[in-house]
Order: sequence, then structure tokens, then C-alpha cells
Amino acid sequence: MSSDAEPPTNAPPFLARRTLLASGLASLVLPPAHAQPLPQHAPAEGSGFDSIRDELKAAIARQEVPWAGLLVTRGDEDLFMHAEGVGPDHVDVLRSATKVATCTAVMTLVQSGALSLEDPVARYIPAWGGDKASVSVGHLLSMNSGLPVRAQGFSDELSLAEAAEVIGRAPLQARPGERFIYGNLGLTVAGRVAEVVSGQTWDGFFRSALGAPLGLNFTYGPLETGRLGGGGRSDLASYGRLLRLHLNGGLHEGQVILRSGLIARMQTSNGSVFRNPIPETEAYGYGMGWWFDRIDSAGRPLVISDPGAWGAYPWIDLERRYGAFLFVRKQLADGVRLVRRLRPMIETALAS
Repeated sequence: MSSDAEPPTNAPPFLARRTLLASGLASLVLPPAHAQPLPQHAPAEGSGFDSIRDELKAAIARQEVPWAGLLVTRGDEDLFMHAEGVGPDHVDVLRSATKVATCTAVMTLVQSGALSLEDPVARYIPAWGGDKASVSVGHLLSMNSGLPVRAQGFSDELSLAEAAEVIGRAPLQARPGERFIYGNLGLTVAGRVAEVVSGQTWDGFFRSALGAPLGLNFTYGPLETGRLGGGGRSDLASYGRLLRLHLNGGLHEGQVILRSGLIARMQTSNGSVFRNPIPETEAYGYGMGWWFDRIDSAGRPLVISDPGAWGAYPWIDLERRYGAFLFVRKQLADGVRLVRRLRPMIETALAS
């Protein structure tokens, strides 16, 4: 079927949506995949960010981390970007800090009308019947599909189509929507749904959905735990643009990438029984890609984050309206300790 052909009148809804989406993408002229290297943002001496720069240097001197980068962003600009031990355009593995990017990309299909969070996965992957017939796309992104943490035979060496079939044979550990189970299998399947709906490979889809519109230097590579949930690779500036997208209600340079309601949906509790499985962090809930670091009396998030196992730690303070990304590569506990020292320093700098 050509990209500008009308879907047959008896086509299933997702095929009609896919045809319309492909028609729009076919005419899209994509810019180069990699953004130009950016200089470090160095506030004037005496600014509130001086102590933050010193703290990054001290953390390396104490051998807490081998290198460290920090970006602080608010509104339409980065207020601070500094790296010690590597250049500001250094690209490295994000581990689970990948998840927000993956969920955001899938949500662009919801934005375009090509996909609904309520759609059953079986609509796009017919093998997903039986106990998985009621698993929805929203369940996959919210980590409450009931899927286990691991599935026998799953590997990043498989294509997403093959992986979705393998994961589909793993028995559920809970009824869909019942319990939060953190892992990467659901995002792998969500990635396969995105491939089916968009008619592209995941990498091509991600680039057209987010990479090109935001000018991201962001790619995916295989890791033993699932590349769509942990294999993202980025630099500081690119991740800063992703944070600003969520800070600004889905807007990027005046362009609507996601409706504000979809951004809010990603920052809303999945409503399942929640237990924090990561002892290094404090977490009080989960949305879509976002942990809730701090909540108000009604359970609404005040600070959200997406930390990775190697210490990369992005967060957004929804009260103070800023985002920050600590980029290190060691262990999650090391990143968490540094974030806990940096957060009050950043708040002081922003208030000064």
C-alpha cells in the first residue's frame, strides 16, 4: 500500500490510523540526527552556581564518580550546564533514565490519534490473547500490565517483533492494572506496538517522533536488560530538551509535541498497588516513566524522576518549575547521594 493511499473501508481502526500517520511522515524532511556540540553554560563568578561546580569537582576528587555532568533548565533555556572529567557533549548510557524518552515517544502516537492508551495490545500483536487479552498499551507504559520482571528466552538480540512473541508466552504475575511491577518487558512490547502502528523500525520511529523535532542526540543500543527501557544513549543538552518538553506542557519552541493533558497523564499515578522495589531511592508512586520522589497530601507528585542503575538521574521539581539532569556512570547509589547534596544547592542558586 502506498503511503498516500486511502485505507480500505473495512480496515481495522489501527490500520486506518497507521495509514494516516505514514502519510504524514512520508513528507517529513528530517534534519541531521546529531545536534552540534554545545559550550558549557558558565554563570558569572559569584553566582549561586559556583558552589555546584565546585561540588562536581569535589565528587571526582573524592573518587565518588569518575566524571560528572549537570544540567539545570527552566522555561526555554538551560541555566547551567557543566561537566567535569568529560566534555559537555559527552554521550553515555542512561540505563533506566531511558524510560521517560521511550514513553514520551509512544505517547506521540496517542497525540496523533494513531493509538489509544486503552487499546488492547492484542489489537496489534495477535498472539497476545489468553491471560493477556485485557493488557492495554497504557498498562505497558504504567508498569502495571502484570508482566514479570524477566521472561525466559528474552534477549536484546531479538527483534522487537520476536521479543514481543517471547514476552507474550510469559505468565502474568498479577491481573492487568492490579499491581506495579517495575521492569523493561512492557516497554519492549510498547515499542513493538509503535513499530506496527507507525510502519517504521523503532529507531526510525523515535527519530521522526522525538529525535528530529527536538534535535536530540539520542540513540538506543542493546543491553542485557532491554534497550527500550535501559539502552538509551544521550548527552546533557539533549536530555535537557526532553526535560523542558515535560516542564513546558508538551511544547518545544512553540510547537506542540504532546498535548498538556498527555504530559499530565504521564505524571499521574497508575493507580495500582505500589511498593518501591529500589532501596537506594525514596519513591511514593509511579506514572509513565516517572517515579514520584515527593508527593503532596493528596498523593499528587511534587518532584518526579527517572534514575538509572549507573547513576544518571534526571528530575523535575513541579513546584519550583525547574528540571535537572545529573549525568554520571557508576552506581545508582552514588548518583543518588550526589543528587541529595546538589538539590538544595540548586534550589538556593535558583532563588538567588
